[in-house]
Amino acid sequence: MRGLLLPLLVVLALIAPGAAQNVFVNNKPFKGAVIGESSSLQLEAQTLVEMTSIGLRIVEGKLMLDGAEVPTTTEDGKLMVDAQALATQAGGRYVVNRELGSVDVYLMATARPKDGDASAPAAGGSLSMTHFHA
Repeated sequence: MRGLLLPLLVVLALIAPGAAQNVFVNNKPFKGAVIGESSSLQLEAQTLVEMTSIGLRIVEGKLMLDGAEVPTTTEDGKLMVDAQALATQAGGRYVVNRELGSVDVYLMATARPKDGDASAPAAGGSLSMTHFHA
C-alpha cells in the first residue's frame, strides 16, 4: 500500500497547481463564472460590470467600455470576456503568479495621462501603492 501512496501523491502534486486558479479583479476575489487557464482565461461579463467602476456596461447583449464594444463569447448562456484582452483594452494589467496559482486582473478607473507618464494619476484620480512584506 505504501508503494502506491507515494506515486499517487506525486501525481496529485503535479496536477493540483493547474487544476484551479484563484482569480482576482482589482485585488478582490472574482465570484463569477471562469473558463480556461491563465493563458486564455474567460470571465463572466455581468460580474465584471458589477464589481468594477471602469465604465463597463452590457447593452443589448454586448459588453461596452467607453462606447467601444469589447469582444465576448457566450458560454452556457453567460456573456464571457477574455480577461487579458479586456485588461489591455482598458489600459490595465494581467498578471499570472504561477507560484501562488493565481491570476490578477487590474481594471482601475484611472486612465493614463496623454503624455504617457503612467506614474502620474489622471485628472480626478489618485495613485496608491500597496506593499507586502514577507
